[in-house]
Formats: sequence, structure tokens, C-alpha cells
Amino acid sequence: MRKSNTRNILLEIGTEELPVSHQKYVVESYINGPNLEFINHGKVAVYTTPRRIVFYIEDVGERQSDHTVKFFGPPRNIAFDSEGKPTSAAEGFARAQGVETGDLKIEKGESGEYVYVEKLVKGKDTLSYLQESLPRFITEIWFEKTMRWDGDKYRFSRPVRWILALYGNEVIKFKAFGLTSSNFTYGNRLVSNKKIRIKKADLKEYKRILKKAYVIVDQKERRKEIVRQLEEIYQSSKASAESVEERESIKSLLDEVAGLVEYPRAITGTFPKEYLALPPELVRICMTGHERFFPFGSRKGLEPKFISVVNNPCTSIRVKNTVRTGNESVLAARLADAKYFYEQDIKENIDSMMERLKTIIFQGGMGSLYDKVMRISEMSKFICKNLAGYEREIEKCARAGLLCKIDIGSNVVNEFPSLQGTMGRIYAEIFGEEKEVAQAIEDHYRPRFEIDMPGFAGAVVGIADRIDNICCFFAQGYKASGSEDPYGARRDAQGLIEVLSNVNELKNIPLKELVKKEMELIINKTTNKNAEDEIMAFLKQRIETFFRISNIEYDEANAVMEIALTKGIGTAVERAKVIKEFKRRSDFKRFIIAFKRVVNILEQAKIDLKVERQKLKETEGEFTQEVSEELLKEKEEKKLYEIYTGIKNEVRQEIEKNNFMKAMDILLSNLAMPIDDFFDHVLVMSGEQDLRKNRLALLSAIANLFFLIADFSKIVLHENITTKT
Repeated sequence: MRKSNTRNILLEIGTEELPVSHQKYVVESYINGPNLEFINHGKVAVYTTPRRIVFYIEDVGERQSDHTVKFFGPPRNIAFDSEGKPTSAAEGFARAQGVETGDLKIEKGESGEYVYVEKLVKGKDTLSYLQESLPRFITEIWFEKTMRWDGDKYRFSRPVRWILALYGNEVIKFKAFGLTSSNFTYGNRLVSNKKIRIKKADLKEYKRILKKAYVIVDQKERRKEIVRQLEEIYQSSKASAESVEERESIKSLLDEVAGLVEYPRAITGTFPKEYLALPPELVRICMTGHERFFPFGSRKGLEPKFISVVNNPCTSIRVKNTVRTGNESVLAARLADAKYFYEQDIKENIDSMMERLKTIIFQGGMGSLYDKVMRISEMSKFICKNLAGYEREIEKCARAGLLCKIDIGSNVVNEFPSLQGTMGRIYAEIFGEEKEVAQAIEDHYRPRFEIDMPGFAGAVVGIADRIDNICCFFAQGYKASGSEDPYGARRDAQGLIEVLSNVNELKNIPLKELVKKEMELIINKTTNKNAEDEIMAFLKQRIETFFRISNIEYDEANAVMEIALTKGIGTAVERAKVIKEFKRRSDFKRFIIAFKRVVNILEQAKIDLKVERQKLKETEGEFTQEVSEELLKEKEEKKLYEIYTGIKNEVRQEIEKNNFMKAMDILLSNLAMPIDDFFDHVLVMSGEQDLRKNRLALLSAIANLFFLIADFSKIVLHENITTKT
């Protein structure tokens, strides 16, 4: 029920055909509608069709509330002299605002201190406010790409043809884009393109009137109607989408088609059965790509039928048959082209396709695509060799890496670029390659969406491909700056991180080693001497973003960042989750304080912990610190050493088994109190050099035991706690 003394606002911007992406952008970016400053209002709804953008706001108050506004004047140093007395500038500003100089106030901003005066402003009536604000709102709606018209005078997604603006039953009169607002709209351009008067801002009535004119305003309602019609046809013919992938493609196609029509009508059609001999992926893309037709499928495969959704009620059989015949002709021509391209491609062989890659430039000075696949193949071998138990996969992965781009430049992929990878798999199978090799060619482009993870061989080749792209980008001196990503470096890094964090077999692949190997492969083509450092800094930034999206706190991310770079992103995520879990324990705070005391004293002694950790890595976890039991004099240091030697092997074993929870529990339960006792009773920086070195060696050994899991010195304790040294 509408509140008393309120009215609704209905704003409709009528345009030429709006792209689907622009419709989606408006709904997501302008969800709050026009700004109603100091005006109470209820819910805001945003609707789009191919020909209109609609904002509907409920229960809008009749006027702005009275409010205080700040009016800024000159900078403080100009308004007042060195003695604090107002200058002529301050007096002039005060006089213009109708106040005394004593009423002037100072506010500090980013650009300095300025004088200002606060004034109570009486609120405008809503209609007057809207007449001023709506033209500005409409003309400032932003789109990445716009069209200009009327001699470049106006800019919008597409030319604006009418503006409907109502506040209750009153027209909000204003001008924008050379048009005067009114209470008129238009129906479906194909069957009801005439002026329609809307008497008042009532959403239910507005929708009803436009539906009679063959326009469904709400994009969600249009989508539901398309689904209803499709289900009705599918069920009557006992057909359904044939796989999860097909269902996913239908979902995205539904969203697109809902933005292409104002009044959907599903019409079936057929195509010659001979085209079913083509790969189903090729037939499907002919339907869903340019034509946006929905395929028929059953458990046996595709059927020679399709469904088109048109922006026409098709009120007569004659119109319906005309539309069907036209769609069938268009699809048949598309399929005939696809058949020709495909038949030309399979006349080739692997060798001729590989030869073609030599004629296609990859990146500037980084050689051809043939050079690239040679590097991918070599990197794929390197990855497999560094994975225990996967030695038998080396040849398959290397072969898949070599062939992973064979479909680039083929006739089908030139015509249907979205089939890149898929056609590579199909051609590899036709030319007699092993099934796993062929599948890896398609898989290496994955993930395309969240659950679209590749198999092992595809993941290996995908990692090699992305690492090559990123390293070649930086090797030529390019920078990934701002929002631009012309070479797809950010996209490649995101895909790389997703694969390394989700494919179990690859969770322990060290990024540093991959980058180092790749830089060796392109050393003769590298012009940027700082490339390797820039690549690691870039990947670190992308991993930080990934951690943030994964709900890993910044200090947890910092604690495992070195692990992510040197041991693997997957294992870093697992460790971060364990740290998050342990943060809830009452003894975690004491544990962190104890570790920070160790780190602090080592840093004071100028012991480089990075060097110590590198030693630990080079010896594969064997502790290089030499602690002499004979030099352990105090009972607290003897006790600490005894506990350390008693748990170090157990901690290491649990880490090797990826049981970080157990390893952390051992450290927490055993070391926090003995470290405190050690610092409370033992003078680490003893005047006796042998004792000092021995005690520092013991602390270094303990620090490295912690470092096997994470760098706990990065963990932030939010309470005001002072760590002792």
C-alpha cells in the first residue's frame, strides 16, 4: 500500500536497439536509480528491453527535507592574515553569503584548508527537483562505447527517441537529447509501434498496457516466458539438452535472447540431416552463435531441429511460417559453409598444420606460434618431471603441448573462433593422436568458468601456455598497468592461479621454478633485463587478489605468500585456512608472540632469515644450524632444545603428508611456553661469543621449524600487545 502524501516516479528512456551487454550494465550499475537528495522514497526497480531503460521508484515524498549545505570560499591563508584577522577576500565571501566574518569556519581537505559557511537550505518540492536533476542523470549514464547523433551533439549507448517521465500523474517536464519529456511511450516496433499514453506512474498498470502492445518490460519475466515456451516444446518432442555443458550454454543463451526481444515467441525449425555428420560442437555453434537458435538434443545426440525465439507475437500462421522458412534458410546456409570449411581442414594432416604455425607471428620478437608450441612442449616436460609419480605422463603432455595450437589458422576456427581448442581436439582425434593427447588440446584453454577445470594433461599444457604468455609479455618490456590488458597478461595469470589452486596434482608446483625455467627458454629473445623480477612482482599481485577473493585475511596471505611462490598456491591456501582456524584458539596469541620474540632477537643479531630459509630449502628441510649440547648451560635452554629435537621430525613428517593442522598443533602445544621461559631466564646476547652463537643457532633452528609451515611473523595481533625480546 502506498504511503500517504507520496507518489511514484516512472522514467522510461526509449532508444534504438540496445546491446545486451549495455542492458546488463545499466541494471547492475544503476540499481539505485536517479539520485533523490534529501527526498524519502521506497523501493527502486530497473528494467531494460532492447528499446527502453526504465526506472521505477515507489513512495517518493512530495519535497526535499530542509538541509544544511556547506558553501566553500578561499583558502585559509588567503582568507586570514598571519595574525588571524579576516582579509578583504574573507569579507567579500562572507558578504556574498549574507553572513558575518565571525560565522566563517575552516575545513581541512586533501588540497588544503578552506573557509566555508554552513547555511540551512529549504527543501524544494520534488517535481521542481526532478525537473532539474533528471536531465543531468539521463545524459550522464555512462557506457564504455557510445553512439553519437545529430551532428555529434548527443552521446548515449544508442540514439534516444523518446523520454517518458511521470511523478504520480504529473509529467516531469524537461529537455534532454533534443527531446521534451512526456507521458507517451511506444509498443513493439514490429506490430504495435504507435504512441501509447501512460496516465500515471503505476508499475502494474504500466506493465499491463505495454504487454497489450507486445512488450514485456521486466527482463526476468521475459526470461521466464522463454524458458516456459522452450520447456513446452522440448517436452512435447521428448528432447532435452544433451549434457551439462549444453545446459550451461543454454543458460547463457537464455540471458542473451531475453535481451534481444521485447515479446518472445518460440518457433521450431528443421535442417537437413546430412549436417549431423559434422562434429556436434560445430553444428551447435552454427545454431547458438550468430543465429542464437536453441538446439534439440537427446541422449543419442543432436537432432535436425532447432528453436528460434523471435521478437514477434506471430499472431497468424502465415507470419509464423514465413519466420520459420527464413530461419531455416539462414541456418542451412550457415551449416553449408561450416561443412565446406571442415572438409577442407580434414584434407590436411598434422605436419601441414604444424607447418602453418611457422607463418603465424606470436608476439613481436618472440617468434612464431611454432616457436611457442616448442616452448610449451618443453615446459610441459619440465612440469611432469618435477611431479613425483607422473613420469609416465611426460610424453603425452609434451605431445599435447606441441599440438595444442594446430587448429589456429584452420578454416573452421577462422570462421568460428570460439571453437579454438575444441577443433584442435577433433582434428587430433581424426589424425590418429591418443585420446588423452587430443583431450588435453581442448582442456588447456580451461577454465572458462568456475567449475570448468581441465584434466591433468590439459592442466599441465595450460600452465605451460600461460607462463609462456606472461613471461614473453614482460620479456619484451611491456607493463601491465592501469585497467588495460591488451595482451591478456592478467587473464592468463588468473587462469594460471585457478588451475594451480584447484587441480590437486598441481597444487605443489612452485611458480618461481616455472618462471625461472621459462626465462631460460626465451633467454635469447629477452630484451628486458628486469623481466624476471617484474614477472614475480606481477604474479604476487595477482595471488594477493586471489587470496582476497578467497576470504584469506591480508596477514594470513602475507604469512603464506613465500610458500605460494616457492612451494605452490594450493598448499599455500591450505596453510592459510589452517592459520585462520588456529586464530580462534585461546593459545594462538601466545604462540605468535613467542615466535615474534624469536624473530626479533635474530634480526637484532643481524641474522638474515631469508638466507636461513634458503638453506632450509636447499637441504630439503634438513636443519643446518649446529647447536652444541655442551654449550647449553641453563636449564631453560636445555629444556627448549630437548623439546625442539623431540618434535622436529614429527612436524616435518606431518608437513610432508600435508597435515598442516597436526603440525601446527604440535608447535602450539609444545613451544610457546618453553620459548617464553627461555627468554625470561636466558641471556641470548651473552658476552661469551660461543654461548651467544649457540643460543642464536638454537633460535634459528626453531624459527626454521616454524617457517616450514608459514612466516608467522606476518600475523597481526589486533590488540595492543608488546612483544618482548
